Amino acid sequence: MKNPFTFKNDYFYGLFFVGLLALLFFLPVALGFQSLFEAFPVLYERHNLVPPQIKTPWVIDGSTHVRTEVPATRFAIETLKSGRLPLWSPYDGGGESALLLGGALYNPFRLAYFYIFDTLRAFDWAIILRFIIAGFGAFLYLRTMGLERRSALFGGVAYMFSGYFFVFLTYWFLDIEATLPYIFFGLEKYLQGGTGRGRYVFLTGLFVGLLTVAGQPQSVILATLFFGAYFLWRVFNERTLRARYAAHIRSFVFIMLIGGLIALPYFIDLLTLFVQAVTIYDYGPFVTMKHGLEYANPIYLLHLFVTPSTFLEFAIGGHLFDTFLNIVPYVTIAVLLLFLLSFFMRPKPNVIYFFYGFVAFGILKIFGFPLVHWIGSLPILDKIGWHKLYGPMAFAVSVVAAFAFDGLSRRLRFDTRRFLASILSIIAAFLFIFLAFRGEFLQSYTPDLDLLNRRPETVGLIENALARFPEWIRSAALSFIRDGAYFVSFLFLKTVLFASVVVALIFWAVRSKKTFALTALLIFLVFESWLYMPKIRDGFKYFDPYVTPPFVEFLQSKTSSDYFGVISTGYTFPVSLGDTYRIRKFQTTSAVFPERFRSFVPDTILKNDHDYFKLNTEDVAATPQKFFDAANLKYFVTESTMPFEAVDSAFKLVYDDDLRIYENTVVLPRAYLVFHVMDARTPAEARDMFYAESFDPKTSVVLEGGGEAELLGSGKERYVAADIVSYRPDEVVISTEADRDAMLVLTDTFFSRWRAYLDDRPTAVYPANVLFRGVYVPKGTHEVRFAYEPLFFPYSIIVSLLTMAIVPVIFVWHRRTKESYETRTTNTA
Repeated sequence: MKNPFTFKNDYFYGLFFVGLLALLFFLPVALGFQSLFEAFPVLYERHNLVPPQIKTPWVIDGSTHVRTEVPATRFAIETLKSGRLPLWSPYDGGGESALLLGGALYNPFRLAYFYIFDTLRAFDWAIILRFIIAGFGAFLYLRTMGLERRSALFGGVAYMFSGYFFVFLTYWFLDIEATLPYIFFGLEKYLQGGTGRGRYVFLTGLFVGLLTVAGQPQSVILATLFFGAYFLWRVFNERTLRARYAAHIRSFVFIMLIGGLIALPYFIDLLTLFVQAVTIYDYGPFVTMKHGLEYANPIYLLHLFVTPSTFLEFAIGGHLFDTFLNIVPYVTIAVLLLFLLSFFMRPKPNVIYFFYGFVAFGILKIFGFPLVHWIGSLPILDKIGWHKLYGPMAFAVSVVAAFAFDGLSRRLRFDTRRFLASILSIIAAFLFIFLAFRGEFLQSYTPDLDLLNRRPETVGLIENALARFPEWIRSAALSFIRDGAYFVSFLFLKTVLFASVVVALIFWAVRSKKTFALTALLIFLVFESWLYMPKIRDGFKYFDPYVTPPFVEFLQSKTSSDYFGVISTGYTFPVSLGDTYRIRKFQTTSAVFPERFRSFVPDTILKNDHDYFKLNTEDVAATPQKFFDAANLKYFVTESTMPFEAVDSAFKLVYDDDLRIYENTVVLPRAYLVFHVMDARTPAEARDMFYAESFDPKTSVVLEGGGEAELLGSGKERYVAADIVSYRPDEVVISTEADRDAMLVLTDTFFSRWRAYLDDRPTAVYPANVLFRGVYVPKGTHEVRFAYEPLFFPYSIIVSLLTMAIVPVIFVWHRRTKESYETRTTNTA
């Protein structure tokens, strides 16, 4: 048996170098000196709980990792360890499905990893492992396509260190892009045929399932379109495959079936969300197109794809990156020029044309080109953020660049004159744009250097270091870091320098028979990727972002004897931190959330639906008191002085230390009985009735579809509190007692998978006051149990786990059967 741990083994070779580079890139993190947790004010707006008191400028919304992904994942792990499935969280909004929390909670391998390694450090290592997985997958696919090992390694490094993986560095949905190359690897293994092709149907199905349960529907859909189009291209573009296209289509359907069985729990929850959830992000006519029209300059669209640096502009917050939808993740000068070189390579591998077409489609779609933009108006696709195409596009560009690199190694023919002419034409185009549209060009490229506001300690160190130099040097250096024009000039000069090095290495490789130029080109790719990766330069010392602050301790002390909700102004107590501290935080942070939540919140919050439904300090006075009361929002957390301090308000100051907490003294209980029902036909009608001046939630309830639950109350009797016997995320038990028929209102989100049992008998659950749950209870003493019971969900978990267990067994068994057959055939011969 051959030793697998040798460089002669492709798997060891690829995994060794990809893993080594990832560890070197993140060496300070791997050694424990730094962390990928953003140094973000997790809880307070005006200051940070733990030094350093700075905002990280290296990744799109890196606070999502600290504020959303980590709390959601830890909540799921703690729920699992308590012996229950993490299906529902009552701590976000009025309660949300766990699928909405993020963190890829349906990925069994991710859950198993964090179940075993339940520390904050494990999140840093999960990100490092993602880079290794992505790079190794690209390496495997390129080796399967016949590229030399060094060329395949070039493609793997180009993909794993592409800008998309760094711009969204801490986002869990990058697991989708990390898994994507393995699907291409499995499909190619199947398409290339042989006696063992059947087992790759099962293996590819496993990869499809793992990609799907990574839990970001938009990226999953785009990735599926990508590899689905690739499969069809390969089948119908090659004559031998086309002859048996029907059999190949059946195999692909079987692949998707296996993936669907693995992702079955995810799909069941997702289908429920499609019916009852909504997203507020408008991905229609894309933002880049809008900006281009605003500037009345189509060139504005073009230059977004030729940025002179990776994230240096983004780190400083320039005009080019006013919105993350405009960010075009960088793939390094080396990769871009090799991609360009591939157009002048002869002969070309046929598969390159597919990747050309996909990149062209991505550019045209994102720019809103009418010929392809209509695709975004189709059902389901109209809810997709098409900027997520940058991940698959990075893979396509890296693959083409690797083929060009391999062409240099195999001594293929290159038209270097036309290649050089194309580079010069790009430079000429930039010069023309600068001269013809100088104002728009500078407005787009010159960054706002607010870095000084974010990092005053860094500027202080620079000024101290410059103190010993002459005045003209100090003045020039300070002008450089303060004036964006100087800075952008430096970026372009650096780009020209790097491009010159790459072009020189390419020409050397074309004209020399030695391979040293190619090795130098690979090394330069590594160097350029490292230089453009801000994390190592901008790393933070490790710290625990979840140290419990005093005001949270105050709120936690109240939860032992009461069930209540909390609302805050601004970002004082944001996102999924309610999951961390087990405090019900009313605002939601999910890109997709229960539609009823949006229907319920008042206009003062609804106007900020794109910004986590935050409540601005200046809007508090205009927010109806009945909203706070009916939503069981007992505590109001703020860092400002509230306007109701000066009037006779229901809110009273009960905490004034690191911030202020006001208690709502007239709040409705978490569960209560009312004796008068107002019937509504739709959520919109229910909202209008609820916010009408005549409606009082303390005496009545607006019920949808509850006409049969008529009550005899006059609408003047006040509510009666109900007793919560037990409260778990997926089960609530309430005891009621009344001398007449009543409607029980539980101020948790109404969701179709919540069932109710009156004295252990099923009973109807109605939408109450737009967002909440209502159950009719007759007079007397009763027990009402609410249980979250997704349809067929327990069975779907069994099916998913069995499928994941069976597929590897079939793959190994099929391989051993093949080896046995080949041995018998050899012996017979």
